[in-house]
Amino acid sequence: MKPLETALRPVRLRMRLERSLTWGILGMAIGAGAALMLRLGGFLWPIKGLWVLCSLCLLASILLGGLIGFLWPVSIKRAAYQVDHCGLMARVQTALEWEKYQSGEEHPMILLQHQDAQKALEAFDIRTALPLRPRKSVLIIAFGLIVLMVGLGLVPNPQHEVLQSKAIFKQEMGKQAALVEEGAGKLETTDPKENQESRKILGDLARDLRKADSPREALSALDQAQRKLENLWKNDADTLRNELANQGKNDLVSALEKGDAKDTENELKAQGAHQLVQSLTQAAQQTTSSSVQQALSQAAQAVAEGNLSQAQMALNSIAAASSGSPGQAAALIQMARNATARAGQAMGNAVPGSAAQALVSLGLQAGSGQGSGSGVGSTPGQGAGGGAGKGSTNLDAGYQNHSGNPPVQGNTAPKEKVGVYEAIYDPTRLDREGELTRERGDIGDGETTQAQLGPGLGSVDENVPYPQVALEYSQSAVQAVENAKLPTYAQKWVESYFASLLE
Repeated sequence: MKPLETALRPVRLRMRLERSLTWGILGMAIGAGAALMLRLGGFLWPIKGLWVLCSLCLLASILLGGLIGFLWPVSIKRAAYQVDHCGLMARVQTALEWEKYQSGEEHPMILLQHQDAQKALEAFDIRTALPLRPRKSVLIIAFGLIVLMVGLGLVPNPQHEVLQSKAIFKQEMGKQAALVEEGAGKLETTDPKENQESRKILGDLARDLRKADSPREALSALDQAQRKLENLWKNDADTLRNELANQGKNDLVSALEKGDAKDTENELKAQGAHQLVQSLTQAAQQTTSSSVQQALSQAAQAVAEGNLSQAQMALNSIAAASSGSPGQAAALIQMARNATARAGQAMGNAVPGSAAQALVSLGLQAGSGQGSGSGVGSTPGQGAGGGAGKGSTNLDAGYQNHSGNPPVQGNTAPKEKVGVYEAIYDPTRLDREGELTRERGDIGDGETTQAQLGPGLGSVDENVPYPQVALEYSQSAVQAVENAKLPTYAQKWVESYFASLLE
């Protein structure tokens, strides 16, 4: 290394330190501005760990600015210019320029110039010439932004309640996941393969519940697990029917498909006892499913003992997937579904504005089961109507708001709307006994006492029997599905649902 470069090393290091300090302060100002934007955004959206994010943003900006300022190289020419500008009167720059013309032996003039530059650098007080002093203007701006950010943190934030409700929801989903895992470990069935698959489905459900950040995600995981279990149970039911069909018991298969216990028992009576026992025994020996084999063996034994009712129950337990492991797994899923609905209801009360409306569209607000509902409203211009369905709302059933303002049309994608309608008009809820609920709305201080009921009948002071308005409700709901441009199978859900109510 040349002597002049060696003499300039302390100058270059000092310049890098001074630049590192300057850029670090500048980074602090930029980081404080970004943290302030985060703090302001925290009033509009629920941001988890906002203080941590603001602190990390500020600290990262300071470190990044200081590190880049220190690592960025300082050229020899830049260092020479700096020291000459501080009082060396171009000595160092002149010496560096002479080096370009140096060839062979050093010229006496070049040697004298180098010696003069080195002596000047040795006597140069670098700390006085290059003090480590930050720019006051940038420092004031940075501290002002930090004080403003901290001050905003003392202002009550409406999003804190939202974050708290989400944390409570996550905690509740964690509890339900633990209960599902515990229940999965206690499943008992005679078919090891079915037991293993059921436990795997429930294990995946527990994992998805822990990951769920919203009721929509939790309900989606529950629906997916429900479909997987139904497919698993359906395989056993199909196996049972196929084995009976192979034995020529088509009439018995038809009775099982209808799900009517009385018809099934009558078909068992119509068969000869000896022949029926033989057919059931052969079917049990040929099947590869342990649960189907057990059901057929129990039915054969019950027929041999003359207990046709017991035989019918054994066969229907598989055909209808209503006992054993399926019943236990279904109970676990229903338990988690109920807990999700309660947690979503509590979360909806804490989430203002559009977020609460999103929870209502999910069907998590309190609603009636399969049956009827009625409402009374006396606030001016408010409508009242009744609907059926799990968590159904006026908009879901096709009713309109008569408050004088046009109804707000959702922009949800059809794919997401299908999930909403599936939660409301769940096909698996058909043929179940619903709960009749009646709830009177709050009475306001309006001047009028009459309200327009939309497609329904009657007035605000009476309850209309559901059969009188069920057809109109059905037509309105079907029209709402068509307007939403949902698939045909989603429209059939609504038609089947209301058809079951009119039976």
